[in-house]
Amino acid sequence: MELYSFSRTLHVSIGLITLATFWIAALARKGSVLHRRAGAIYLVSLIAILVTAGLMLLSRLRQGHASSAVWIGFLIIFLGTSAWLAWSSIRRRQNVTLLTGRVYKTLASLNLGAGVLMVGLFFVARFPLILVLSSVGFVMGTAMWRLVLRGPRDRRWWLEQHMNAAAINFAATHDSFVSLAVGSVIPVLREPWPRALIAVSVLVLALVLRVWMGRLYLRNHVENAISAPTYG
Repeated sequence: MELYSFSRTLHVSIGLITLATFWIAALARKGSVLHRRAGAIYLVSLIAILVTAGLMLLSRLRQGHASSAVWIGFLIIFLGTSAWLAWSSIRRRQNVTLLTGRVYKTLASLNLGAGVLMVGLFFVARFPLILVLSSVGFVMGTAMWRLVLRGPRDRRWWLEQHMNAAAINFAATHDSFVSLAVGSVIPVLREPWPRALIAVSVLVLALVLRVWMGRLYLRNHVENAISAPTYG
C-alpha cells in the first residue's frame, strides 16, 4: 500500500479512538480518575494522529504535491498546539511564566503566521475550507499572545487555557471524523463547499462549547469542581 493511503487509513483508525476518548473525558466528572485516564489516552492518540499526519505530509512532498503538503503542515501546527496546550496548562498551572515560555510563544507565533499564510493560499487555491480554518490560527494565536502580553485575568488562567485547547480539540476531532470517516461512505461531503460547511458548523459548535464551559467553570467560580489532574 502506498505511504499516503496507508497513513490516511491509520489516521482514520486512530481517530476513532480519539473520538471515543474525547467524549469519555468530556462526560466524566472533571478531575476524576476516569477523566484523567481518558484524557491521557486522548492525548496519546493525538500524538499518534500527528505522526500519521507527518507521514502523509512526507508522502505528499515525495510525490511533488507541495500545496497539499503545506495544507497538512498547517493542520499539524493547529492540532499540535492544542495537544501541547491541553497537557501543559495542567502540568504548569502553578506558574504562568513556566507555561508562557519559549515553546508557548513559538506556537502562538506559528498559529498567527499559519493564519496569515492560509489567507494567502486561499487566493491561490480558491478552496473555501482554507479561509475557514485560517480563523483557527488567528483566534488561537491571539488568545495565546494575550496571556503573554497582558498576563492572567484571574487565578483560573490555566483552566481557561485548558478549555481553549479542549475547544480546538473538539473541532479537530469531529471535523476529521465527519470529513474522513463519514466522507469515505458519503463522498459528496468531500466536495469543496460541503467540506467548508462541515468545518464552519464544527467550529461554531466548538465556540458554543467554549462559551458554555467558560460560564460553567469560570464565571460561576466553581473551581473546586475541577481538581487539577496530572498526566504522567
